Amino acid sequence: MPAALAFIAALFSLQMGVTWGLLHSWTISATIALLALTPFLLLLFVIWELRYSKYPIIYLSLFSRNRAFSGSIATALLQSLALYSINLLLVQYKRESITFAVGKSIRVYLYMSVVMKTVRDVRLEIMGLNVE
Repeated sequence: MPAALAFIAALFSLQMGVTWGLLHSWTISATIALLALTPFLLLLFVIWELRYSKYPIIYLSLFSRNRAFSGSIATALLQSLALYSINLLLVQYKRESITFAVGKSIRVYLYMSVVMKTVRDVRLEIMGLNVE
């Protein structure tokens, strides 16, 4: 339970730090304190998981023993961050620059999701893997 609380506090600290930085200023003490607190809370989470948890949330030994697992997790993390930020920024760009309504932007992304799923299914079919 303490590890989960430390992880939740770290994510909250990071989210609030970024939000305060964007809304107010990156140089105010609240923003700096929240962003500086985040790595310490994440370190507390890792230490608690490694030393004190009888049933850890994340088995961190997977990362040290299996390079393929670590690489795939890092790649998935970077891909998720890139896709999320692109989607967020493109909606804002369409709304501000080319005067798309928000609803129209969302419809474009829904169509894009359907196309991505279809391409995935075709690719799996070509590879001979089960689509279901």
